[in-house]
Formats: sequence, structure tokens, C-alpha cells
Amino acid sequence: MLKPFVRGDAARRMDDTAGFGLGLSISRAVAESHGGAMFLVDNDPSGLIARILLPYRPAALPMNSYALR
Repeated sequence: MLKPFVRGDAARRMDDTAGFGLGLSISRAVAESHGGAMFLVDNDPSGLIARILLPYRPAALPMNSYALR
């Protein structure tokens, strides 16, 4: 489910289905690149819930910050 979707049949490329099937794959890659994770939770009968967990790190103050003066 989290791998990129590939349409193998050229005839299926010309239908009314929108999108490329990359959204979940890209979301997972972004979450993991930030040290987090993505989980899919069943939400029957509506579909799936995508949960993204990211680590919390407080933002560092810039070196020229007025708070340091």
C-alpha cells in the first residue's frame, strides 16, 4: 500500500481516474527522512487513516537572535 502505484496497461492510462498513486509513498518517505514513521489504520467502512509520527525537537535560536543579548 505504501509503495508507488504503477499502471501496467496503457489503455488504463486514459481513464477518468485522477492522480498518480504516489501520495502515500511520498508521505512515508518525507516522514522517514525526518526520523518519523507513517502507519495506515483501518477505518471500516470509510477507508484508511494515515497517521504520521514525527519526533519533537525544539527549534534552535539563530546565533544573531536578540534573545541571546
